[in-house]
Amino acid sequence: RTRDVQASEAETKEASVRHGAMAASLERSQKSLERSQKTHQQAQLYIKELEVQRDEREKELASLRTAAKQTTAQGGQAAAKTQEEVAALKEKLKKHHEVLALAQSTASRATAQ
Repeated sequence: RTRDVQASEAETKEASVRHGAMAASLERSQKSLERSQKTHQQAQLYIKELEVQRDEREKELASLRTAAKQTTAQGGQAAAKTQEEVAALKEKLKKHHEVLALAQSTASRATAQ
């Protein structure tokens, strides 16, 4: 019976050591899980921050595209207006040449007489 008690005490001691090892392993696993969760949360926050930055950049890009379209349209309008002005100036110049030619012709006839 003493051997049974000794064997039981040895088994109890061995079970206690295994329990302690398992408890320590569980504690390490829990700390590792907590670190992983914290890292995951930080990664999620960083991803959200990047998404906000991306959205801001997309808005800026859309704004720049709109401004570029407006600038291009204004440039086209200015070019068209300039072409109209050049055409009008050419027409005026043509009329001045006609008047000058007429004046020279009239002066030539007056001198000839």
